Amino acid sequence: MSVSVLLIPAAIAAVAAVNAAIDNKAKNNETNKADEVEAVPQVQVRTRMRDLDLLQAALADTQAEVVRAAEDSLEAAWTDATAVFDRDSEGIWQVHFSGEDVDRQRAAEIVQAIDEAYARRVQQAVVRKLRERAHTAGLELASETVEEDQSVTMVLNVRR
Repeated sequence: MSVSVLLIPAAIAAVAAVNAAIDNKAKNNETNKADEVEAVPQVQVRTRMRDLDLLQAALADTQAEVVRAAEDSLEAAWTDATAVFDRDSEGIWQVHFSGEDVDRQRAAEIVQAIDEAYARRVQQAVVRKLRERAHTAGLELASETVEEDQSVTMVLNVRR
């Protein structure tokens, strides 16, 4: 079985959207096994994934191996699934998941894992840039705390 997902730049709860869209499609389309081969579920999900390098790092964080990567496409493989990512001229990613046991639940789990890993990678990049640029902006890092939920609190003081 396979699932295709359209990833549109904007942050929202990806898994809820995937499940809702697939549930809606399933309710509207009664299919038999022969129809399933031709009727691949199509799902649209809004997401924040814009940076290809961060996306590749996030995929690695989800135990995926990036098999092929180019500016507007990449392919990733997990032990039980494969995903082909293609980005159009507007920056919108379309992802097609496939694998013997890839169903809506597995696709939703993968999307959620990628989204969470990508968010962590973005956070790390922002924190790194703040550390690097604080001095030139007349700021001094007074403290940095990583919370239980992995959020980071930074206190910056204005230098005199």
